Amino acid sequence: MSEKIQQPEAESQSKVGVAQKKQSQQKSKQSPYKTREGKLGPIQAKQKPIQRKVKQSNGGDQLKGVMSTQYGVDLSGYTEHQNSSFPASIGAAAAIQGKNIHYGPEEYTEQNRKHELGHIIDNTFNGIPKGDKVVNGQSIDTTREKAVDKIANTPLQRQTSLSPLITPQVAPVIQRMKIKGSKKKGKRLIADLKNKAKQWAKDAGLNWEQNVEEHFNQATSSDIVFHNEEAFFKALCYDVNCMTRQDGGEPTAQEAWTTSWGWRARANGEREANPETGDVRLYRTMSRDEYDAINNGESGSLSGHLGDFKQALRYLYGNGGKAAGEKVLVEFIISRTNLNNLYRNATFPEESGGFLPVIAEALQRENKGFLVKRGASGNEGNSKDGSIGLKSESGGEVGHSIAIGSGAKTSQTFLASVSEYNILAYSNNDGVTWEQDPGTIRTSGEITEEEKKDAVLRQQSEPQRSPEGNRARRRNRGGNRTGRRNRGGNRTGRRNRGGRNRK
Repeated sequence: MSEKIQQPEAESQSKVGVAQKKQSQQKSKQSPYKTREGKLGPIQAKQKPIQRKVKQSNGGDQLKGVMSTQYGVDLSGYTEHQNSSFPASIGAAAAIQGKNIHYGPEEYTEQNRKHELGHIIDNTFNGIPKGDKVVNGQSIDTTREKAVDKIANTPLQRQTSLSPLITPQVAPVIQRMKIKGSKKKGKRLIADLKNKAKQWAKDAGLNWEQNVEEHFNQATSSDIVFHNEEAFFKALCYDVNCMTRQDGGEPTAQEAWTTSWGWRARANGEREANPETGDVRLYRTMSRDEYDAINNGESGSLSGHLGDFKQALRYLYGNGGKAAGEKVLVEFIISRTNLNNLYRNATFPEESGGFLPVIAEALQRENKGFLVKRGASGNEGNSKDGSIGLKSESGGEVGHSIAIGSGAKTSQTFLASVSEYNILAYSNNDGVTWEQDPGTIRTSGEITEEEKKDAVLRQQSEPQRSPEGNRARRRNRGGNRTGRRNRGGNRTGRRNRGGRNRK
């Protein structure tokens, strides 16, 4: 049964080598293996290595350039080694080890190169697999071969890139991850967090390898500087609750709509947004006065930028937010259908640089007849006609934010599309207090039939409430609460909306 995880207490360290391997069938159709952080792995070899001098081919050649532009992934940093003996040591024809691609003798063919580079592209959009075999101490993965073969067999398209290329994640660079005020740095810091995270996962009834480890490794490989340990674990909690794929399959709605790699996959036609089902969560840290105005239904009460949880978390803990006095971090829940309608009618700036061309391409692919509407202000991305505006962002995970102008129209348009909004945390001079963790409140579409029956039985045994009261509770759970205790913060009984299976 899937369960939502609540506030963690930490742990992490990078997982070692993951490789992707394909058993050899035909001479020129060998597959690679890929690794995650340290140890590397290979692919498939059909013959004993011939003792030849290894040739190296660095990034920047024509094939890498064409595939980089076609898929929006920067492949220039990978070095290719011909006639390498490494693949044969693990029974492979070719292998990816860190940023080095090794080809066995006579395996440096265009098809094999497209396949190996395809693994890098696939891992960039879909995450690095855990591996399902071990060969000579190397972790090998054979689960993604069909997806990579599809990339390798796709005709090359020579075109001009309109947006920045994604830099693939090879392995967590643990020296870059920081927590303010911590005396521990680099590997010592990661090891300490990993021990805490493992204990937290155990207390929550979660399997470390299946539920938490991948998210932990990604979090500790980022450039993000967390204000404190609590902020790090809230970010991890968000990833586990909202980004975990069901049985390693299709991405969650959250990943598809609120990550740059999710948007790119949609723009490339590798993934559907499926706007008919599912919910997405958007976040904003705002002043308590602004929140109270929204809750009281005041016209034009919501303004500013929203979307990325990690950005909202930074404003909650830091001094960068404009909110004076008490601040609140608010979670807005919106269906994919409503969110798709908002984006389909969104206003782009006249000069849509940064990540916005990727969004436009995805919307054009998914919405027949979609045309980019221009006119949003260049600096803030605000719209004047009541539609949401879009602003390119350099921070966070999604490359842009939704802009709500100071007028009443856009605020009303957005709030009318929202099914629920909830205060997750408060911040004032006394520090931050969490009411609930991100991604833990489920909507009616995510509740099982068994739970619905239980809810009916409970309703029959409780005093009846007025329809108005029920609507208010659905719209704003906890919005009028002023208590500071952590409601359910350490409970683990909620289901994982992101789809992680509880062991």
